[in-house]
Amino acid sequence: MSKWFIVATLAALLAGCGGGSQHAAQTITQSGPATNPIDFPLASDSRVLVAKAFKQDIHTTNSSNDTVMKEGNGMYVGNEVIAGSPASFDALQAWLKAQYAKPPAGYRQSSDVHASQQDETARSFGVDGRDFETTQSGKKVSLIVVVMDPAKVTGRLGPVLTLIRRYRDMPEFMRSPIDKQVKDQTGYSVSDMLQPDSPLGLALDALGEFSHTNERAILMLNAHKQ
Repeated sequence: MSKWFIVATLAALLAGCGGGSQHAAQTITQSGPATNPIDFPLASDSRVLVAKAFKQDIHTTNSSNDTVMKEGNGMYVGNEVIAGSPASFDALQAWLKAQYAKPPAGYRQSSDVHASQQDETARSFGVDGRDFETTQSGKKVSLIVVVMDPAKVTGRLGPVLTLIRRYRDMPEFMRSPIDKQVKDQTGYSVSDMLQPDSPLGLALDALGEFSHTNERAILMLNAHKQ
């Protein structure tokens, strides 16, 4: 699992992003109930709540190769999915672990599979995830699959959410104090959380879909470079 995973659940679906990149996500037109546009099977009894097209223009000097956007600067396209599940967080973690141990047909584990202290911290927030790869039409497609306990995330990060909303509306020179305050509280700066393919971003943006339910979440983001 890559080092970006811990910040992996705060940003992919957020409108703002860092690193000099620009993010434009468009909702997929659905004539009926939302369906899963990603050929990675969801856990049983889960239901798709939101499906969006993903389009991200990456321009950064960061040479990290640990993200969904692994192929360097350029335009990435794919899909984002938010699904709800009545299963417990422990059950979804077990499901995800099984998927990673034996990926669905056509998928493989991502090359960076090292666990870290940050991964353990993410799990304590109620977030767990794995990254996969597949090949479609000759292109390598990266996929992150995240499971989340929305109630636990809200309980652990609730006081930080207002700071993050304020951060996105501020000019660059005013963001440093908020970055410091959030990092002191959580161990991660907001700028880290707002990376375009981050699982904490997926989780935070998805929280609104679960404000009136007692479900857990399955979040997916896939992308390939055009």
